[in-house]
This record gives sequence, C-alpha cells and structure tokens, in this order.
Amino acid sequence: WFTLTCSAKPTSEGQKLKADLEYKTGNSTKSYKELDFSVERTSSEGLVWLWNKDKQIGVVIKNL
Repeated sequence: WFTLTCSAKPTSEGQKLKADLEYKTGNSTKSYKELDFSVERTSSEGLVWLWNKDKQIGVVIKNL
C-alpha cells in the first residue's frame, strides 16, 4: 500500500507539484517528504501518472 499527499490536485500533463509519500515493502515502511513530482499522463477515467526523477519513483493514482 502507499499514501501520497499532494500539495495540489494533479490535473494536467506537465504539472509540477510536491508530495509526501509513505509506502510499505515487506516488513518495513519508507517515507519521503516534499518530493518533486511531475504529471506525465492523465486519462479520461481520472487516472494520473506521476514521476519523481531524483528517486525514480512512479505512482499511478485516481482522482476522485
């Protein structure tokens, strides 16, 4: 599982935002604060693909 808390609602390709990320792997939990993400892609179903270049972290979320 993961929790992503964004500084703004990601809505359009090319948008830049900061986010806090916490995720669980096996028996450990990792967290990052103030990561820089860019919106790489969006879909008409509300899916948003976010990418952090520095940590090479990609997440796909659904805007509700």
